[in-house]
Amino acid sequence: MSRARRAALCAVALPLLLAGCSQVAALAPVGGDAEAAARIATIDVLLAQGVELGEAPQCASTDETIRCTGTTADGEQIEAQATTAADSPLEVSIAGTTVFTGTVADVIGEASRPTPGSTP
Repeated sequence: MSRARRAALCAVALPLLLAGCSQVAALAPVGGDAEAAARIATIDVLLAQGVELGEAPQCASTDETIRCTGTTADGEQIEAQATTAADSPLEVSIAGTTVFTGTVADVIGEASRPTPGSTP
């Protein structure tokens, strides 16, 4: 590879790599429907609590209620419930025990904050 091509490649790749490193912690859904937001929030809650997933929760809605189901790596049932409202409450349970109560917006907002020590 010629010296000019190598320099051009580095000039393009380096900013992309650096931008990716500092922005990963800030990733959050920027579009999609209430089901997608509920699913992302449910998975964020589980991962934050150190729950290993067997089958990642999948969500479906009926009227204004969203229900998500999945399993842990140990085969325990994961269930979450939310609504289609903008400030939807979220309740996540594992094997019938509630492990989180809050809102979808709070979970997604928390996940979008940079982690300590990361570059904003």
